[in-house]
This record gives sequence, C-alpha cells and structure tokens, in this order.
Amino acid sequence: IMADGDDLSFCPLSELADPAVQQWACNWIEKIVTLQGVKTTPMVRSDIDQAIRDTSKSPNKSLSDFYLNLQNDDLKEAIKQFVQIKEGYMSSLLDAKEDGFAKGRFQTFEISSLMGLDKRLSTPVLLYLFHKIQRSLDGRPTFVIVDEGWQIMLDETFMSYWIEFLGTLRKFNACVIMATQSLADIINSPHVSVLNENCFTKIF
Repeated sequence: IMADGDDLSFCPLSELADPAVQQWACNWIEKIVTLQGVKTTPMVRSDIDQAIRDTSKSPNKSLSDFYLNLQNDDLKEAIKQFVQIKEGYMSSLLDAKEDGFAKGRFQTFEISSLMGLDKRLSTPVLLYLFHKIQRSLDGRPTFVIVDEGWQIMLDETFMSYWIEFLGTLRKFNACVIMATQSLADIINSPHVSVLNENCFTKIF
C-alpha cells in the first residue's frame, strides 16, 4: 500500500446502502476531519451525516461524490487530500469508484510505506482496512495477524478503534496474533493493559 507502482485502491463508501455502514462512515469521516484539525461540533456531525445520506442515494459512492455533497467548506478543506477532484495526495488510494478489497481465504497487506506517512494520512487507511476485516468475519475460524504491531499502538486515534475491535473478535470465532521484535515498545505503551486483558497466550 502506497509503494511505488502500487495500483491498489479502495472505495470506503461503496456499501452505504447498509445503514450500519452509514453509521461507520459518519464516524470515519469525523475521525478524518478531526485529524486535520477540525473541531467536531453538532453542526459538523449533522453536515457529515447529511452528506453521507445524500451519497448513499447516488449511483456512485466515491469520496469525490461525498465531497460534492458536502455543504460545509471547512469539511471540504479537511478531506481534499483524499479526493481526486482536488488531486489529493491520498486520492489514488481512497477515492476509487470500485473497492479493491478482494475476498479470499488469505489477505495480506504490506503497510510499511503507509506507516511512513503522517498519521493524518495513514490512520484513515488503517481504520478502513480493519473495518473491512471486521465485516468479513462470518464465524469461520479466522486469524488476524499483525506484524510489528507496536507501530499501530503509537496511533492514539487508531487505538480507540483497536480496543473495541479486540473486544468483539471472540464472538466471530476470530483471534489476533500480534508479532513484534521489540517487546519494550509494547510494554511501555499506555495501552499495554488492553493487550494483557485480551491476549492470554504469549510466546517469547
């Protein structure tokens, strides 16, 4: 993801026909604009919600379509890095017309290039990837393997979602394997108690 020559792209709003996805999309957009420095107010949330509902009725559900439906200039400014009509830096990854998240027994994402970006740009992608992973869980035994997991633990915005994610996995017959070469980074994390509560097996 975000490597030279990579053509993988996503359409995060492609499933807006589902009311549950509409709710997720509102929260996701809210996190994006918060990362860009926009203070979330009831008015901001209302503008996001209205634009999401308008986009859900559109034949196309790209971020550019959402951008055009927004009636708030501050919000438009906050998401322009993600939309193609503004030639945003992340638009080639998150503003596709069709989603590139394929279904299969094995899915692997190399995110080292992504994690090298500013968190304002990388966090929305991480949140989307794990949202899709969570929606793909259907009761079949599933491993979610996160290599060098300490890196995502440095992202406060993502960790708020990750804590909720860990708490819901068991009922879907899934578990997380976190691998790291730096135990100190895990132990010194302010979220180490979350791992201790949820990860009962540790292999050194």
